[in-house]
Amino acid sequence: MANLRELIYESEDILADCQLQSREDNQCSNGWLECIYPPNLLCQYQTGKRLREINEKITNIKQSIMSYLSPSITNDMGRRDASNDQFPRWSSPVYDHTQVVGLEDDTKKIKGWLCNADVGILKIGIEMIEGELLRKINQYLLGKRYLIVMDDVWSLDGSWWSRISEGLPKGNGSSVIITTRLVKVLRKMEEVEVSAQNPELEKIGKEIVQKCNGLPLAIKAIGGMLLYKSHYHEWKRIADNFRDELGENDDTVMPSLQLSYDELPPYLKSCFLSFSLYPEDCVITKEQLVHWWIGEGFVPLRSGRPSTEAGEDLFLRVNKSMSGRGCRHFGIDTKMDRKQLAANHKLRALMSTTKTGEVNKISSSIANRFSECKYLRVLDLCKSIFEMPLTSLLSHIGFLQHLTYLSLSNTHPLIQLPPALESLINLTILNLSYSQNLKVLPPYLTKFKKLRVLDVKLRNLSQLRKLGLHLVWDDEIRDSEVSALVNLQQLQFLTISCFDSHGSDLVDKLDKLYPPPGLLELCLQFYPGKLSPAWLNPISLHMLRFLWISSGNLAVMHESFFGENNSAWNIEGLMFESLSDLEMEWQTVQQVMPSLKTVHASWCPNLESFPIEDVGFRGGVWTKGRTQEVIL
Repeated sequence: MANLRELIYESEDILADCQLQSREDNQCSNGWLECIYPPNLLCQYQTGKRLREINEKITNIKQSIMSYLSPSITNDMGRRDASNDQFPRWSSPVYDHTQVVGLEDDTKKIKGWLCNADVGILKIGIEMIEGELLRKINQYLLGKRYLIVMDDVWSLDGSWWSRISEGLPKGNGSSVIITTRLVKVLRKMEEVEVSAQNPELEKIGKEIVQKCNGLPLAIKAIGGMLLYKSHYHEWKRIADNFRDELGENDDTVMPSLQLSYDELPPYLKSCFLSFSLYPEDCVITKEQLVHWWIGEGFVPLRSGRPSTEAGEDLFLRVNKSMSGRGCRHFGIDTKMDRKQLAANHKLRALMSTTKTGEVNKISSSIANRFSECKYLRVLDLCKSIFEMPLTSLLSHIGFLQHLTYLSLSNTHPLIQLPPALESLINLTILNLSYSQNLKVLPPYLTKFKKLRVLDVKLRNLSQLRKLGLHLVWDDEIRDSEVSALVNLQQLQFLTISCFDSHGSDLVDKLDKLYPPPGLLELCLQFYPGKLSPAWLNPISLHMLRFLWISSGNLAVMHESFFGENNSAWNIEGLMFESLSDLEMEWQTVQQVMPSLKTVHASWCPNLESFPIEDVGFRGGVWTKGRTQEVIL
């Protein structure tokens, strides 16, 4: 399996190289000259050689698997002691079918059908009728003293218990035990709660539970240890030495952890294992994890948003891959060994794993090695200080053409992005947040066609003139960021698009996202609210010359849109497009926009008073001073 895993990585690297080469060939095509001097002949030869090696290794793996599955080996493995630590038993024991009761007649009937089948295929459908099943359970238990245990109940609907309890015989000292993690389940069943008889044990027990920090596996392991201990000093010892005790008695944790891991879908297994990179007690930000997972393609994108449902409370400490022959993911910290990095030149991810309040101090000998990892997809250098000039380091990073995620958040001292980064054409996520000295973004960022996330914490970009925002989820705008736009005093052109937006709070946050007063052009697309934002008024945007509102749910303009105290818009050009619910009187528009020269309106059926023919369909253009409209 270790060898096969390495081949999968190698195959993905070959595919990435081929895609990169194909893109370069398309950009640098020389027509007929390529027929005489093929520029990528050497690359094709090397790729073919690598593929042949992979095929040979796959053949060897196939032969090895067959040898492991040979009859002699299989029989020998079957004779091993099931309790041997090297071969732990994960499955439940096989039940004795002779102990199953209540199905004798049905069994005989089904056997008769099967034995008499002759032509075609016999199809048998079995239905379990609830009333009949409860009746048989009642008959079997009637007059007996029974104990029924229902383990790990989650359903908050108490009707299931009502139906079952009605079919159970009462009396004879019978009992039913329900285990659950939800108190509401017990309350709906009118249970008798079991509480500690010893107040001292109850107090120390709560202390132990608190140290478990809500982790179910830790609670399960500690609970097993306390089960046969009834003295206060024993519980106290476990509480005082919690981590050591849990580490020495993890036999119950690891099987459960293994079982949970085995049941995960393949893409979530990669997400789960990514926690192994972080040191113990490290606070992991959700943002860093999500960006890493997207950068390496661990999780599929759903409606433009990655699925991040993974076990965020589980952390492991692993320093090398299971094969022992090299890592694909490495944690960056001050104690990094240059030799370790040199031995792992096929890394996929380099992640900063600093603890809260700490920074990485990276030597030049290590930083120079980053660019040697040419298959690197993820590079997170947040909270790092380098011996070498940061501009020089970033220039070398420009050679990592497979890079999809680059984080320079809180990296010192980031002043500018060098031209060499323009070659990172596969970049999907660029995090430049908390870079206090970064004042200007390079124009080449607009060429990154795959860029999905650009985090720059806008407050510092005081020279920014043109900005486009695509806001989909309400949590993309933090409460501390709603005032970010108003600080961009040089901003002149702003586009806000809410295409395919989700989240009920997005409209409220957009209403607080005040643009700077010097704005010249504003484009509002797919606005999800019925009422226009309050900041869209002639006082807040007194320099606005062009306003374009397209698509969305906008139906009514906020009262502030029409001005106060005789204030008027300086708008010269107005465009309304695909606003099926918008209602507005043409006379009112002329009053609040005396400088208006051109109006374009189409697919706005409720703007009937506008002097534009066919305004509810293709629409047209009104121009000041003309007696006739120009129909598009």
